[in-house]
Amino acid sequence: MINEQHLNRLRRLFVDAPSSLYGPEDIGVWAGQARIQFQTEDEDRDAAGTIDRALYFKLLNDAATLAAGSLVDEHFVTCESFDMYVMRSVVEGELVVLAQVVTARGNLFTVEAVLMDEHGRKLARAHGVFIRSTVELPSLEEADEDMNEEMGTAVGALWESPVGLLNLN
Repeated sequence: MINEQHLNRLRRLFVDAPSSLYGPEDIGVWAGQARIQFQTEDEDRDAAGTIDRALYFKLLNDAATLAAGSLVDEHFVTCESFDMYVMRSVVEGELVVLAQVVTARGNLFTVEAVLMDEHGRKLARAHGVFIRSTVELPSLEEADEDMNEEMGTAVGALWESPVGLLNLN
């Protein structure tokens, strides 16, 4: 059974991460579900003046990771595959992502996520498959320390984007 302390630890790890875009009030995590709110800024726009798709991806992936991670006590989850489908562009405003685990079989979790604008219009949706990793979550005390030292280095190609580093594994 997942307890509130685990959910708070996940929330805090995402808020305190070096690439975080969020404050504590921006993230909600429940058993098998997550919600992220994000207020866009001018620097979030691409060359066409719309919100960069890398931001869409980060928001969707972070929410999906939180949803899957909420069901795994003591370990991180890793993304095995993640597909994003963009439906519409937006130029500004608040974005909201809702993610929910749709299947959980052993250490394998399938998550659906949807990105909406402040008017509830769907901008993008995503489908991801996550597995329980062997990397243990730090304790709440360890979460205060430098996350890079605690978690080690990422595996795979890292690409720098306006919203941080993306692992395109």
